[in-house]
Amino acid sequence: MFNLDGRYFERELLPVVVTTASGEKVTVYSVKVVNPSVVRTYGAVRYAETIDIARQNQAAGANPMIISVDDITKENMILIRSSDARLLKENCSHGNNLLGDAKVIISAK
Repeated sequence: MFNLDGRYFERELLPVVVTTASGEKVTVYSVKVVNPSVVRTYGAVRYAETIDIARQNQAAGANPMIISVDDITKENMILIRSSDARLLKENCSHGNNLLGDAKVIISAK
């Protein structure tokens, strides 16, 4: 789950989550990492007005990882800290394919 903490983000069907490394934007999540059959069936993302509502979504699972969004870029990309991106990558490397299965929820508050 990505928590926008009240930041303005224009909802998109195919959002992009990035981090910065050496001053460059590095993609953490986009439709390119999602299994095509999942995109066709469920889409690439789900939206919720609050974290509490997001936790009730089945896609969140029993113990969801909540990442606070650092900023929204002028291109409407979600920017997260590099430490959070590493944590997400590590979580996914242990057989939890939450990104590939599009178990991503963006919460406004």
